[in-house]
Amino acid sequence: MEILNDLKIFKQFFNSINNGLQVDLSGFTDSEKAILISSTNHFFDKKIMIVAPDLISAGNLENMLIALGHKVQVVKEFVKTNFSMLEWQKKEREINKAENLSKQVIDYCLGDSDVMIFLPSTINQNIFDFQNIYSQNLTLKVGENYKRDFLLSSLVNLGFTRTTEKPINNEFLILGDILKVNYNSNIYVVDFFGDEIESITTEDKSKLDKLEIVSTMLKFNDGDVEQNLFLNILQSVKPMLFVSEPRHILDEIYYQKIEDNSSKNKSKKFITKDNFFIEIEKIMQNYAIFREIYIDFSENIQITNQTVGARKYFYDYKSLVSDLLYYQNSGFKVVLFCGSKDSEKSLFNYLAGSVRGIQILNEKNCKNLSGIYLSDFNLPMSASFLQDKIVLLGTDDLIKKSSLKINKYISKKSIYLPKVGDYVVHELHGIGKCVQIERLKILNHEKDYVVVEYRGGDRLYVPSEQLNLLSAYIGSDEEPRLNTIGGVEFARQKEKVKASVKKMTFDLLKLYAEREKRKGYVYEKDNYLYDEFEKSFPYEETEDQLKAIADIKRDMESDKILDRLICGDVGYGKTEVALRAAYKAVLSGKQVAFLCPTTVLSEQHYNTCKERFKDFMVNVEVLNRFKSQKREVEPILQKLAEGKIDIICGTHRLLNKDVKFKDLGLLILDEEQKFGVEHKDKIKQIKTDIDVLTLSATPIPRTLQMSLSGIRDISLIETPPKNRLPVQTYVCEYSDQLLVDACKKEISRNGQVFIIYNEIKTIDDFASRVHELLPDAQIGVAHAEMSKQLLKQTITKMYNQEYDIVIATTLIENGIDNPFANTLIVVNSDRLGLAELYQLRGRVGRSDRLAYAYLTFEPQKILTENAYKRLEALSQFTELGSGFKIAMRDLEIRGAGDVLGREQHGHLTKIGYELYNKMVAEAVDELRGQKRKEVKEIKLDIAVDAYVSSEFVKEESERIAIYSKISELFTVEQFENLKSELESSIGELPKETINLMKIGLLKNLAQDNYVQRVVMNDKECKFVLYKQEKIVTDEIAAALKEFRNETSLQFEKDPIINFKLSMNSDEKLDFLIKFLSFKKSEN
Repeated sequence: MEILNDLKIFKQFFNSINNGLQVDLSGFTDSEKAILISSTNHFFDKKIMIVAPDLISAGNLENMLIALGHKVQVVKEFVKTNFSMLEWQKKEREINKAENLSKQVIDYCLGDSDVMIFLPSTINQNIFDFQNIYSQNLTLKVGENYKRDFLLSSLVNLGFTRTTEKPINNEFLILGDILKVNYNSNIYVVDFFGDEIESITTEDKSKLDKLEIVSTMLKFNDGDVEQNLFLNILQSVKPMLFVSEPRHILDEIYYQKIEDNSSKNKSKKFITKDNFFIEIEKIMQNYAIFREIYIDFSENIQITNQTVGARKYFYDYKSLVSDLLYYQNSGFKVVLFCGSKDSEKSLFNYLAGSVRGIQILNEKNCKNLSGIYLSDFNLPMSASFLQDKIVLLGTDDLIKKSSLKINKYISKKSIYLPKVGDYVVHELHGIGKCVQIERLKILNHEKDYVVVEYRGGDRLYVPSEQLNLLSAYIGSDEEPRLNTIGGVEFARQKEKVKASVKKMTFDLLKLYAEREKRKGYVYEKDNYLYDEFEKSFPYEETEDQLKAIADIKRDMESDKILDRLICGDVGYGKTEVALRAAYKAVLSGKQVAFLCPTTVLSEQHYNTCKERFKDFMVNVEVLNRFKSQKREVEPILQKLAEGKIDIICGTHRLLNKDVKFKDLGLLILDEEQKFGVEHKDKIKQIKTDIDVLTLSATPIPRTLQMSLSGIRDISLIETPPKNRLPVQTYVCEYSDQLLVDACKKEISRNGQVFIIYNEIKTIDDFASRVHELLPDAQIGVAHAEMSKQLLKQTITKMYNQEYDIVIATTLIENGIDNPFANTLIVVNSDRLGLAELYQLRGRVGRSDRLAYAYLTFEPQKILTENAYKRLEALSQFTELGSGFKIAMRDLEIRGAGDVLGREQHGHLTKIGYELYNKMVAEAVDELRGQKRKEVKEIKLDIAVDAYVSSEFVKEESERIAIYSKISELFTVEQFENLKSELESSIGELPKETINLMKIGLLKNLAQDNYVQRVVMNDKECKFVLYKQEKIVTDEIAAALKEFRNETSLQFEKDPIINFKLSMNSDEKLDFLIKFLSFKKSEN
């Protein structure tokens, strides 16, 4: 960053490095580290390597460095596949993972990436010998012989995957004596006669003499010593090394001895806590360390930064003006990074009247700063260097980002987003395969299309703004039968499903219709006591929590009976949302039942309620097996019947006939998927008359289906608590050595370990075995057949950190909230369900420490197909907020037949889950008397460039997520919100992307008004309408009247609206949108 080149603190650092000295840096935030690292790269013209302490810091550094113009590679953990599977499958999976890492390394060492970030978990990446980067190749020549096994092996080693469909990029297909290979997006057909190649042709029938396939990747090291990737890159590239917060890094690095039972005696170079800096100093003359605090006994040169820290203004411009005036009066130089021209302009207009001498930063004034400046540059985070009186206010601290992330948001739509290679369902044409995103130039204008291949190889090009018609196929774990474009088969299937769904929905709606007819209790508006209760919450609520609370309040303050599902990941704050509802009920004189599936969870909720309500005169009790019948239970039942207990927590014991309430108003149902059929029947009987709030991280598919189809209300809590890290998940064979190493590592950082052993008969024997392996560890055992006193004592000791290791059954799946437990080992994990495993993994990682989950199975065991899929899903969905995706994957693995019944399952496999769900929603609306408009295809002939550039958004999955959002724009307000969201996330939008957004909005507005075709070019501009009973909608009629000078209506085969517009294409698009949204926004 040019404006900082002359900072004294930077010059001191550069001089020290030039003199061959090692430097300790303290007082730097992540943003200030990134700015110094960027300046170092420019000053020395050397590549940079960083060791970051955790994922949050690595993410902060990556975002800042990318904003500063660097190409950054973050080395993610690479774990060799341990699944018991066929060798070629294992090899294929490992090569796919290896290929990603090799591309990162090659791009850093040989390409234009100038920064590489390692994490403690990737320091000991010992997979490859970096010095053996090489090009593999396979040359096929006409007339030469090739053995089939050699050919298959060679293609797999080159990173190709075998398929049974038409091959897409890096896939191959074998049909008898014909080999089809998709290489560099071209299909080559190799025809054999026996082992001899008879001909090689391209898809357009051009003949070739030979085909050479080249793949550059890292070679697996077969030598006696397996090289350390981190040290090898350090040795080969000789970058400038920055080690950030070494104390945390050394805590995470541990020595793990790998047993090798093969004939070769392999040794591996491991970096340990003791030799980390020794190994680095063998290679590096000097390097820099970012320390958390100044260390006065260090022998290194010490440089300390003074910083004011970051303040988040989020449009609080009164506080911003106050701070700017202080900085101005104190002689500071301040730059506000607005992120876009529009934000820069609006902020300048606001501040100009309050802060004198404010300027726009440009090339001339940036070299000699003096005063306060605004820039349209997107610098995500704030930074300050007080010695030089410099303050930089970051974009994310000035302008609040939307809570919806571009690539990781979870919504009703996002769980169905297709990916290249997925089977997909088009609402009008049926099931096909998404093969690629392709940009086509038509009449000199470029647009992006999602290409879907159907039976017979026919291809449908779906415009990116119409992605709402497309969804990923979820219906069966078997490959679906593809439909044909324009065929009658899919239309007939939809009609059959529609008839069946109507009948099913009618039955499904009975209970909920009865509830809706009844008027619910109208709770009181918030009063000062409720406000005080909200303020007493010791943490900052996430936006999703606040939205869920607002939804619940709205329901409770109306005469509607509350029936809402709160779906959020483990540890995301669902309980606090429920407690807000509970207190609202109590303040209105109602009682609350908090129903949980396990004793441990009910005890946890009881303790939470006691703590939260201790200052608010709320009487809380619990009923579970920890309570003795005569001495404790009977007095509780009497008080409950008399109305002296406000909130009762408990297990299914609350469903017994002897439990009577004086005035029950709210039932909070936690983890309903854990209740048995008998208990669910009892719950149904209660639910007809009272308000119900259901909490779940992985809702059972029927609950999910009912919520998504609109029969029940749903609130999603998808924002993780601050500083929460994803749990590092490993699926591997069990060994005593693994258990010892994992436990020792956790205990060494003063943490606790959960070991899940789900066999009560032998759990004590297993505990004895663990004690032999770890004699110094304090070990506790917990399972459902223990006496209630002993179980309660074990749980209490665990919370008090008197145990290092707790060996338990799945009893602890719910209700354990222990921030000190950050390692989980599940023995025989293949025997557990997907939702169970997900909940168990949620017992660790509930603080800001990196947590580990080891899902193990017996050595050499061949896993069943479903067990394999469950474990694969857990290893795949490791990011925060995956509970919703896990529930959907569970639906796939179990089969919808388990949930919906055999008949509905048969229908679902024909049309896919989302379309099935949409038809259920339509049937529900129809039965409620709410008619939906029929979806009809619309043709857009609009002569403008409209796409999201791959240079602007590199990941295909992110572009598809953006396309999906664009396809769901229905109002100008939604358009502006999405524009702001994209700009705050990825910077100023190119004209082509804005055009695509306008076309997406125009398309939906046109469909709502029965427009079948939109034509807009230099010669003409018109809407062609579908013939309806009413020629035009009320909205169109109003717009024609308002804009009568620019429009005319003519009648040919179909009604046509012609536009007489003398303006450029941007203005034409804006006018057409204004025309179609006229009544809604202006009339």
